[in-house]
Amino acid sequence: MNAAAMVPTDSSALPQRPVITITKVPKEKTIKEQVEGYFADIPILIKVAQCESRFRQYDAKGEVFRGVVPADVGVMQINERYWGDTADKLGIDLHTTQGNMIYARYLYQREGLRPWMSSSYCWTKGTELAINK
Repeated sequence: MNAAAMVPTDSSALPQRPVITITKVPKEKTIKEQVEGYFADIPILIKVAQCESRFRQYDAKGEVFRGVVPADVGVMQINERYWGDTADKLGIDLHTTQGNMIYARYLYQREGLRPWMSSSYCWTKGTELAINK
């Protein structure tokens, strides 16, 4: 058999080169950007996150950020002692940014701003919620 007989004459029989599309890898969102997006409909919770944790979910060692009260965790400073069992029952991990924000929304819908009243001096500044100016 000669070599010319082995070469396909139909181009569809040839292996196709993969088409490579070059796109930019999306930049990972910062914790602040995640909070702002998730709570766009409840802007006061963005202020709460800024006051409670300065938009930190993790500390410099990569561990969940804990506040002055060690039971308070994450960007929204959810108190594990009071709310941890309920979060577990709901399948929400307070140690992740997403879980912390999901539980904060759940808590806000049930309790309003009461769980974060200890930092209200900070998050009420410049709002109609300001108490006894």
